[in-house]
Amino acid sequence: MRATACPTGAITYRYPRLSDALERLRTLLNSYREAGGEAPVLLFHDAEAGRQVLEEAVSRLPEQVIPLEVEEVGSVGMDMWLSALSYGASRVLLLGTVTSPPSVIKELKAQISVAGDILDAMGHPGEAVELVIADADELVSAMVAEAPGIVIEPARFAGMDEKRRVIRLAVDHLYGQAPKPRPLANLGAEAAFGEVWLNTESCTLCMACVSQCPGKALQSGDDTPQLKFLEDNCVQCGLCARCCPEDAIGPSPRYLFSGEERRRVRVLKEEAPFHCVECGKPFAARGIIERMTERLKGHDMFQGDALRRIQMCEDCRVIDIHQSGGVDVS
Repeated sequence: MRATACPTGAITYRYPRLSDALERLRTLLNSYREAGGEAPVLLFHDAEAGRQVLEEAVSRLPEQVIPLEVEEVGSVGMDMWLSALSYGASRVLLLGTVTSPPSVIKELKAQISVAGDILDAMGHPGEAVELVIADADELVSAMVAEAPGIVIEPARFAGMDEKRRVIRLAVDHLYGQAPKPRPLANLGAEAAFGEVWLNTESCTLCMACVSQCPGKALQSGDDTPQLKFLEDNCVQCGLCARCCPEDAIGPSPRYLFSGEERRRVRVLKEEAPFHCVECGKPFAARGIIERMTERLKGHDMFQGDALRRIQMCEDCRVIDIHQSGGVDVS
């Protein structure tokens, strides 16, 4: 379940690899269509309790239901569900049982909610991915009942081992045939896709968020005090919010369908640099130096030269301390 919940794909199963599982899925659906099948419904079930429920129900299930056994139902996540839909499955069902661990069920429901919101924003039925916790009779009832499915031209992208890239490819394909596409999907807090909000008045460009961002979604400018953002890399981990001393930034979950916009580096804030009061070299953002000077000017340990040294670059500060024969308390 940890591999399924991991937003980046850093945790993966050694076997089966994602690429192998996707290739199996694509081959299965292609073979079904070549044999004349239509509107396939994939039913993922585990190798224990789920298999037992399926064996009791299989003779009564509609012919378009394709059972697919996995080690446990929580071992497949959004990358597999959305890929299955893009490969031509009309629906994806996950069979849970009364023995399924509550933690697994909770995480599956959270991810299904995200997938449903993404599908809804395209005009596809969000309920095309569904968790069914059932015994044999309840499973048959759920399968027989009419439910909306997705009808598209199947995708041809090959399986690969990059989780987020697989999700992007599947969503791009589904979006390309979306009946009522919107530019973005607003998602819940459990989503691993989105942007960040920034209070530009409070932000001092200290770059603490940049140093903590695991996906390099937040970046600094090269020679200019800048905070830049690349939405395609953001996993909504919230580390930026937790490390910001000014509470000026935080995650904002959404799925932006335009790949060009997701991959465009945006400047969230930019300031003129502060120039060293001795040599004139730019060395920091003006806002942070001015704020530090204002906050410390009344402090007993930051009077005279000590306060002025805050406004010096690192080289001039050392020279000034040496020439004055004093001890740097800044």
